Amino acid sequence: MDSNIAILLARLDSQRLPRKHFQKIGDDFLIDYCLKGLKKKSNYKIVLATSNREIDKPLLDWAKKNSIESFAGDAFDIKKRIKDCVQHYKASSFARVNADSPFIDAQLISDGFTFLNNNSDYDLYTNLYPRSFPYGYSVEVFNAQTFVETIINNTELENISTHFYNNAHQFKIKNITNTLGDFSKLKLTVDTPEDLEYIRGLYNKNPDLFNLNLQELATLINKTT
Repeated sequence: MDSNIAILLARLDSQRLPRKHFQKIGDDFLIDYCLKGLKKKSNYKIVLATSNREIDKPLLDWAKKNSIESFAGDAFDIKKRIKDCVQHYKASSFARVNADSPFIDAQLISDGFTFLNNNSDYDLYTNLYPRSFPYGYSVEVFNAQTFVETIINNTELENISTHFYNNAHQFKIKNITNTLGDFSKLKLTVDTPEDLEYIRGLYNKNPDLFNLNLQELATLINKTT
């Protein structure tokens, strides 16, 4: 059994920024920075979860090239893709990681797995309820059994955690607050061409961008705005 898995979610047919995961920032692809961030900790297996369509085959090839596991599932019902992936790997807990969010805090993810492993009565470990970290600096680690057992009541296709937050009285949720302050107005995800150029601009100012801690990152952003 692979008790903990970090599920890296990606598809190549984004309407606003097609093939965004293979856009370059410096010498590496956007998705490469996600993987490098996740590899900083080792108490979980990394699994790329994409669709079973031909358009997403390059992502499976990328996973093979980088020697990580991959799973091809439902293209549009992300919760089903995750459920099938979790059951395939017989995971007890999983982290949802979006491959358009290259600022990965592996320590927070690792802490989430440790917390759920030691507190099996909890359903979700998150930093979004309420959000005090930047948008795109999200951590969500789920109790896999709870996720699978409640999926029939979850009508969301993409935002799989919305059901948990909207029905918080039914779940036991551990929220992590940013001790540095409220950074929830900062946006660090890559959804549009403008987002990509913004992150490239930050990278040009500091090529060590994706290794900065959150305080250093916020300082850099404040200097450029």
